Amino acid sequence: MYLALWSPALFNFGVNVAQDKENGCLALKKLSPMPSIAYVLAKSSTALCFSAVITLLLFSLGLLFAEVSLSLSQWLQLFCIALLGTLPFCLLGLFLGLSVPSKGAPATVNLVYLPMSLCSGLWMPINLFPEFLQHFAWIFPSFHLSQLGLEVIDASQGYPAPWHIGYLVVFSLLFVFLTSKQMQKQ
Repeated sequence: MYLALWSPALFNFGVNVAQDKENGCLALKKLSPMPSIAYVLAKSSTALCFSAVITLLLFSLGLLFAEVSLSLSQWLQLFCIALLGTLPFCLLGLFLGLSVPSKGAPATVNLVYLPMSLCSGLWMPINLFPEFLQHFAWIFPSFHLSQLGLEVIDASQGYPAPWHIGYLVVFSLLFVFLTSKQMQKQ
């Protein structure tokens, strides 16, 4: 489920911001009285709305066709994780969009997206990988986001939820810093 949520956030920011940068829209927005953070918040709001719609659609499909039975509390927790979990990927996409030219943005985002999806256990369980590859999952935010979701449905792999939350917060703060530096260069 989370793969369907963070990939649009990553691609939306990565590709669209690179195009805005190349078209001169970012330079124009810097000259306007609008604060730079308003641009980021508007794009983030769009990604969050899109994530909310996807989540509700996936929940509906799960209820109607897959007979998923969770408590209301579990549904709400998964929904909150989905929405808040979109933000680190928005920031990563924003950084990528600011860092690469628009023609190279789709390829660059794919070079981040595909290994992150595969190595974090979203396509197949990481215990099927060779042992040295299993450790790569820990560096990807997608792994930590999926572990939080597994915790909610009592399918945890035994890792503490606060550790995963802390990682996602640190990851987000790192990309806030890197993005702000990159925006200053523009």
